[in-house]
Amino acid sequence: MSTFKLIDVRANLTNNEYSGCYGNTPIKIHKPDLEQVLERSWEAGLQKIIICAMDLAESKKALKIAKSDSRLFTTVGCAPTSCLQFEENGEPDLYLQQLKDVITLGKEKVVAIGECGLNCGITMSTLKFIDIKANLTNSQFSGAYKCCFRDPPTQIHKPDVKHVLERSWDAGLQKIIICALGLAESKKALRIAKLDSRLFTTVGCTPTRCLQLEENGEPDLYLQQLKDVIALGKKKVVAVGECGLNCDVYCYYPINVQLKCFEVQVQLSQLFNLPLIMYSQGDSAPKMLLDIIRKYPGTKGVIHYLDPTIEKMRKWIDEGFYIGLDTWSFRSEQAIEMVKRIPVDKMLFQTNCPDRVIQRTFPAYWHVSRENLELLTTNKRKWRPDFMVTGRSEPCNIRQILDMAAFVTNKNKNDLAEQVYCNTTRLFNFGENT
Repeated sequence: MSTFKLIDVRANLTNNEYSGCYGNTPIKIHKPDLEQVLERSWEAGLQKIIICAMDLAESKKALKIAKSDSRLFTTVGCAPTSCLQFEENGEPDLYLQQLKDVITLGKEKVVAIGECGLNCGITMSTLKFIDIKANLTNSQFSGAYKCCFRDPPTQIHKPDVKHVLERSWDAGLQKIIICALGLAESKKALRIAKLDSRLFTTVGCTPTRCLQLEENGEPDLYLQQLKDVIALGKKKVVAVGECGLNCDVYCYYPINVQLKCFEVQVQLSQLFNLPLIMYSQGDSAPKMLLDIIRKYPGTKGVIHYLDPTIEKMRKWIDEGFYIGLDTWSFRSEQAIEMVKRIPVDKMLFQTNCPDRVIQRTFPAYWHVSRENLELLTTNKRKWRPDFMVTGRSEPCNIRQILDMAAFVTNKNKNDLAEQVYCNTTRLFNFGENT
């Protein structure tokens, strides 16, 4: 690299990250390291760097930095995202004069005007999302984690559902459906849902909890208790589930019990006129599920596929079902091909948090925008309320699903987000005008 001569025409060296501060509300993480950044730059063959200023304050700061090295230069200006500063206090002429003063003061250090331009694109705050499957009853959101699958959770940090929800609302989530996996979790999910008007829940029993149905030899009692939670929840309960069938070779739950548990929940959905939230795993699962669904005309819902096959997916769409997409729906080229074949008016988004963390190995990973990938995270043992936990997904990660879905379907993000939002409000009755 030393044989090349390079000039970086736009480096945001005034950014707080070069002072060691991160986040919308900057939090000090490490010492300022601009000096080290510049050393690496010169070693890489940079002959000159132009520091890009975004507004008046940054123009002044950039000039101060530029004066520290003969190879540093700067711009002076106001970016589109800072344009409101121009008319603050009703004095645009004063703002303009102050920019002129910085240019004059900078003399040979100021080499350009900007950053300037026009931003007619979307921002994440303008988009509306509904996460149809967030496992907020999971012990991880209480700060407790399992070392192994069958181990009891160990308390690592404080419960942080409050902070998780704050990040969700900031990311554009309008509503979140808490997914219940069994009777106890249905009750817990309802308690959480009652804390915020934007939270809703399901009531049901997932395939891996199906043995609860026959505990103590009283399946009718279990069913009645599920009914009681639905009745108690009134408009907070918007779906039955999570239900479905897991025929994976590593699933040790009897298929006949799983099917019985599923059919009971289909009956519940009919009784209370609620859609199903389902998943299907294993080659033989879709047919067995559809055989039961077809016994109950008018059954509606959304299904998430863990084994993507286009032919089986189409059968569910033909039955009027929606298809739920999470980040793992883009984990392979085969999975992506299935997503491409889903009509956009049949797509719903679900994070499945705290699971389903996006992976770099996913083919569509590199089409997620930088702002949706570079999220502040920390190890669970170094937990901080303003940081996400490394390896734990949250409802705010729904933006990653949109980015990947828009890319593989070649759709405009704004249009796709609006379509999926409308799809969701069409399936679920949130009891208000949405």
